[in-house]
Amino acid sequence: MGRLITHILNMAQGHPAARVVIRLLRLTHKGHSVPWEPLVISITNVDGRRDGPLLEAEAVLSERHHVPMLISPVGYPTDQGR
Repeated sequence: MGRLITHILNMAQGHPAARVVIRLLRLTHKGHSVPWEPLVISITNVDGRRDGPLLEAEAVLSERHHVPMLISPVGYPTDQGR
């Protein structure tokens, strides 16, 4: 079963980013006025992680995916982070 997890780090202060709101949305393509469907809304813990996976589904994910984020006052880079 696949899993989607994340870890958010505050680059400016050099520690995990606690209490960051995470919203995972899916584009529906169903012609709605709001084409984005919320899948998960969560908040990071003191370690900058969610207590469980953001998404866990065999049909959607075939392997583990990790989305690390480094945040700073000027932007945020991401990578696939396997």
